[in-house]
Amino acid sequence: MTSQVTILSRSEGCPVCTSVKSVFKALGLEYTEIDVDKDAEKASQYLAKARSRSLPLMYVNGENIASGAKCIEEARAYAR
Repeated sequence: MTSQVTILSRSEGCPVCTSVKSVFKALGLEYTEIDVDKDAEKASQYLAKARSRSLPLMYVNGENIASGAKCIEEARAYAR
């Protein structure tokens, strides 16, 4: 079974968000991105489940597993 990865981020003004997305792309990992500024309604559904408000937020199969720079660590672990 393939896990569904979702990254909640900002497309502008969030260097950590940009770094996390770059790592995912470099590792060839697929993910769905939700931009909190462009899709506030969908983002609010994910924010309600978040353990942190620090962007980016990483979800696997709907569960919030990491936030901020920790998402990079999780992406590398997920790639293994």
